[in-house]
Amino acid sequence: MVAGEDHDLGAEVALPADDDRGHCLDGHPVVHVGTAADAEVGVHAGEPEAAAGRGLQPGTGPAHQALPPPLRRVRAAGQLGQGDRAQLLQVHVDHGGRRGAPRGSLVRRRTASGPRRPAGCDGDHRGCGSLAVVRTRRPAVLALALLAAVGLAGCRTSPNVAAYVGDETVTVDELDRAVQAHREDPDVTAGEGSDYRRTILTELVRSEVFSSAAEHFGVPRDPGGLEDLLTRLLGGTPPEEYFAQAGAQGYSREDALERVRQVAVLQAIAVAEGEAEEPTENSLRATYQQRLAEQPAQLDLGYVNVPDQETADAVVAALQADPASYAAVAQPYLDQATLPQPKTVAVEELTSELPPDLAARVATTPPGTVFATPVEQLPGVLVVVVAPATVPPFEEVRAQLEAAATNAAADAGAALLAEYEATLDIDVNPRYGSFDEGGVVRSEGGVVQLLGTED
Repeated sequence: MVAGEDHDLGAEVALPADDDRGHCLDGHPVVHVGTAADAEVGVHAGEPEAAAGRGLQPGTGPAHQALPPPLRRVRAAGQLGQGDRAQLLQVHVDHGGRRGAPRGSLVRRRTASGPRRPAGCDGDHRGCGSLAVVRTRRPAVLALALLAAVGLAGCRTSPNVAAYVGDETVTVDELDRAVQAHREDPDVTAGEGSDYRRTILTELVRSEVFSSAAEHFGVPRDPGGLEDLLTRLLGGTPPEEYFAQAGAQGYSREDALERVRQVAVLQAIAVAEGEAEEPTENSLRATYQQRLAEQPAQLDLGYVNVPDQETADAVVAALQADPASYAAVAQPYLDQATLPQPKTVAVEELTSELPPDLAARVATTPPGTVFATPVEQLPGVLVVVVAPATVPPFEEVRAQLEAAATNAAADAGAALLAEYEATLDIDVNPRYGSFDEGGVVRSEGGVVQLLGTED
């Protein structure tokens, strides 16, 4: 067996801290940011593996979580990357999914009856009420699909206007210039034909909707600090990777930053309307302490699979003498059922890592203990390390907590935006299609093109 593989000897039950998806820091879905290269974005680089099992993983909501769960009619990440470029930059709310056995676990795979959730979770979120790690494994898009607006295509028609958004317009010249700029941008893989033109028109309409909403609610159209906000939402993934993936999907750097602006506008709307508060040092520390108090009992678990009892005795002695030497001691045995580093595990979830008998023994073993034991169906002897759970300090997780607060505020802001958007007339020149479900789409059913030929 190779380090990092699933060394299974029991039943599969996944740990929240090792889930592939984002977790809740404050009872809200995590905001993940990225661009959809597959079903959910695919920014795999930058995943802080060293932080795995630390009790609070990096990311958030995004957080990986795109922007917040705000928009109620967000298209599912599963729709992304299926030919509709207009969907590629959208809000994705990660509420969870199937979880597999943690990497390096000593459990045998089988179908689990269902994911375990900490006490107090209402079933909609995983990792709630705990400092569960917010991963950036698959940060989805920081994109905003507009809430289903009531667009009456063709109610207002002018050959020089591509779309009307309330009292504002997107002119045909503006659209042409935007499409040309995307095609000339060396960092953008631009599409061809009318479908791509509709994609760009959707982006322009979306931008006008948020600008109109900002004016309506009396908040800045551009709150500033977008690069910093993006960094927080990406949770460790380099922003340039986000921009590169956006470019590969036909979107420019400016489009990607526009998604971030829209997150900031949603947050500002919620604060202005009293539906959320700006995160402060005190509020973030209070959330941190609350999560510490609410998380289930945990411990740090390590195990090294050695060939015989004599070797096991030597390894036990070495680890008792110097617990910090674990990585060096384990290194020669990484081709067996060995963890390269101890990992933080909830006591109630030990059976996802260990066979039942061994899990029961570990659960009652005082932290700071090292022991050796044979394990059924495992060759050699297993040296087990039980240590106090590693709790990340506040400063280490501050960015995740702040991103989670942004996520919650943007969620509240989206509800307010939905109410406003319902009053906003959005008309699209039938030359380009119609406005439906938050985007400009090809007209169906033989629409007469009175304003020009669709190109």
